[in-house]
Amino acid sequence: MNEFFGADISEENQISMIAGVFGKAVEDEALVAQAKSNTLGKFAIGDAPNQIKNWMIETHGEQTERNEQNTRQMDQIKSILFEEEKFEKFASAMITAIHKAVREQGRSSAP
Repeated sequence: MNEFFGADISEENQISMIAGVFGKAVEDEALVAQAKSNTLGKFAIGDAPNQIKNWMIETHGEQTERNEQNTRQMDQIKSILFEEEKFEKFASAMITAIHKAVREQGRSSAP
């Protein structure tokens, strides 16, 4: 996780961001449908990167409202949105995890 956020961000805040984005992704019916019906490569060039940016912003707001002490670290995490190389690595890792989880969930719920 440090490769995305840096070593000075607490593990709790890193996990909060990842869990926030992941949770929003697997609850988004349109994104789940895209993941189920596309290869990872096609899924990665669809709406997922833009959605991940939006969910990072939402999660940032939720976490800073929840605990003002997190504001500085969450602002540092949010800075990834403006560092293209870091965001691409983060988005790629999230897209891979989301795609895998959604497709595995589909297999486990098959009759």
